[in-house]
Amino acid sequence: MVAKPPTGDLFSYRSPPRRNIDALTKHGLVGPARAKLLLYTAELVDAPTALAFGLIDGIGTDVDEVAATIARRSQLTVHAAKAVLAGREAPTQDEKELAEGIAAFSERRAPDFGWAG
Repeated sequence: MVAKPPTGDLFSYRSPPRRNIDALTKHGLVGPARAKLLLYTAELVDAPTALAFGLIDGIGTDVDEVAATIARRSQLTVHAAKAVLAGREAPTQDEKELAEGIAAFSERRAPDFGWAG
């Protein structure tokens, strides 16, 4: 989607190279050889190369459009997805969110989710 790495701990030039390589490889972004190439050469990577390396999901997607799409979704679901991806326990299901999602789907309308955390 957006040209942004999927993890916040991708790498830092102040960190030891081994830690940086681990950060790139532990999330399955790149293999050890590609991680070493990126870190040891310190070359800037253009968008097509980053896409080919699997560091980004796409090129040219409008960030505002992506943000608006996420904002329209159930924030409980977004929050749960973030928790699961971070290795934390997801929040429990909210009956109102579930009922609104089912009703909106049945009535062929956009849902009006209200969960705010």
